[in-house]
Amino acid sequence: MTTAPAKAGWRFRQPSVIPGFGLTLGFSLAYLTLIILIPLSGLIWRSAALGWADFWAIATDRRTIN
Repeated sequence: MTTAPAKAGWRFRQPSVIPGFGLTLGFSLAYLTLIILIPLSGLIWRSAALGWADFWAIATDRRTIN
């Protein structure tokens, strides 16, 4: 019975098609979180404290519609 020798040593890693993709993705997600998701979650948190009557009164207020 013969066995194939195990591959040892370094394995060549293919270069990425998009260099710097990991860094760019991390920066984009951090920007998205800081600039969009945190204020949006604050808005949702604040509106969740209102009752449906208060929410509807604000949503149909003249200043809101115009």
